Amino acid sequence: MSKRNQTGFTLLEILVVIAIIVLMAGIMTMGLLPAKGKAKTQTTRALIANIQGALESYFAAYGDYPPTDLSDLYPGTSNGTNNGIESVVACLSVQEKGGPFLIGLQESRYANLDGDSTAVPPVNWWFGDTQLREIVDLWNNPFVYFHYRDYDNPSAGNNYSFRKVGDAISPQRSSATATYYNAFTFQIWSAGPDEKNDNGLRNDVNNWK
Repeated sequence: MSKRNQTGFTLLEILVVIAIIVLMAGIMTMGLLPAKGKAKTQTTRALIANIQGALESYFAAYGDYPPTDLSDLYPGTSNGTNNGIESVVACLSVQEKGGPFLIGLQESRYANLDGDSTAVPPVNWWFGDTQLREIVDLWNNPFVYFHYRDYDNPSAGNNYSFRKVGDAISPQRSSATATYYNAFTFQIWSAGPDEKNDNGLRNDVNNWK
């Protein structure tokens, strides 16, 4: 029996094996991160499609989409932050004319990021309290929503509480035609994986592309 077999692995050999394992783990992690980010983006696209379908059902029942500012329907209900998506949640949660219209949304997708509430909740809505909730994306930021009537005057819904600062929030126009996307319906988008609002462009996830 050789001396090498008698003494087992040397310290240097053990360190080399550990270094190889750490390197391989790092490579695998680097490969998994983009895939995880892509999966979150795809899930966010599916969530937008789900919300969009519910908004169309609301339109079929009420003849209009939810306003950008819920105060248009229920005076005094908005605090100036996350107005658009709070209006969407409130309107889609009304239990009248076939509502609530957004069914099966995971509880983790609801949040009250700005901590606001209303003294009088919308008539016969689904929630059991008076909190004004948002629908949040996979990065826990609120979706942005604008009714088409407010595209030219977005001040009613341009203040949002993202975890990262973004550009001034405003509806997006097509660079090819200079007209607003979804000119007669609504725009909704997520700030995306970088958590920075770009008004539906760059890494944002929107309902027009």
